[in-house]
Amino acid sequence: MQHLLVLFVVGGLLVLGGACNASAEESEVSGDVPGGGLGGGEFIAPGAVETGGVGDWALIYAGGAHRMDWTSEQFGPYVVYVGPDGGQGKWLFDGFLFIEFKDARGQEYAKGYGQKPAAKEHWAWLLDRYFEEGKALHALDEKIGEVVAGNPGAGIPGVGEPIRKRRVAITLPEPIITLDAWGEVDGKMLNFSKAEDRVAAAAWYLDELEKRWAAAGFEHIELVGIYWVAETTANEGEQVLPRVGELVRGHGWKFLWIPYWNARGAGDWKAMGFDAAYQQPNHFFHPGKVADERLDEAVAFGKAHGMGMEMEWDGRIISQPEDFLPRMHAYLDAFEKGGAMERAAMAHYEGGGGLLKLSEQTDAKLRAVYDRYCQAIVKRQAKLDEAMDE
Repeated sequence: MQHLLVLFVVGGLLVLGGACNASAEESEVSGDVPGGGLGGGEFIAPGAVETGGVGDWALIYAGGAHRMDWTSEQFGPYVVYVGPDGGQGKWLFDGFLFIEFKDARGQEYAKGYGQKPAAKEHWAWLLDRYFEEGKALHALDEKIGEVVAGNPGAGIPGVGEPIRKRRVAITLPEPIITLDAWGEVDGKMLNFSKAEDRVAAAAWYLDELEKRWAAAGFEHIELVGIYWVAETTANEGEQVLPRVGELVRGHGWKFLWIPYWNARGAGDWKAMGFDAAYQQPNHFFHPGKVADERLDEAVAFGKAHGMGMEMEWDGRIISQPEDFLPRMHAYLDAFEKGGAMERAAMAHYEGGGGLLKLSEQTDAKLRAVYDRYCQAIVKRQAKLDEAMDE
């Protein structure tokens, strides 16, 4: 998902998408299959314990100063799907993964975005943004509460109480090894050239997150996961990830990862300390460069290595439908053919606001792909709800 450095406007909404950093792009367009072999295996299942009990994570790009506010109203189409008949809505995503890789003020939360490494104050600022009143986490909790209460102001037909509580994962910034003065913990200045200091920074962040979550008193969401935002282990991640994973599980959370195509460590994600990983196909972003066969390769790789899959699209299906709309359909086709739609836990990349804009479209082709996509998620969610009833 290192594709978020290009800005374009769709119907008045600033949407992020497009280019990635050079090393990631080289891997994404490579015809090579990631290392680790393609033996037998099975996807990690929707709702598996290792996922935090989540079938479908919506990737919520939030935090940076360049992002949309994520108000209660903006969360509406992510919480509930309303079909073309306008009847009773259906609960949509059961998980919301809040993700950020740069603050748009000069700092980056993972290496490779051309910014300065984020220090302690910037990590704290990211948490401030996630816990800001009326936005992000508070807005999500508010929207779900409105829907549960049947509040007409929610603008969504009655849905009722969800069988399963909606769940949240929060980004853990990468401690970037070139930063030699991150900030102090217990009176010690942390130097990220030292693995133990990188682990200490992660421990501070997780403790701070737990305190803030407890103080927030959310009613309708629960924190179940921590997301490692670096999409490769190439930056000496192997030195710290197993220990960070233990810290995450010590808080009762799951450690999640979504590597890009051909990323270092993807086939060895379990050994890195993650509880669940989701494979990026990186097909959507490269029309004319990456053929549809990539999707079959990614599905096979994800299945062989016990991973979930990432669905990928963005607002260019609206602004450039001739190039990008067929590529979104190609994902749905390949995931259905390869069994991922039925049997794989999924993370959903939509460019940061893409689903909000797609839900507002009246063009027949766009409405058709919106309904196809959301109905596939609703069907997956219904299976998980039925399993809870058994």
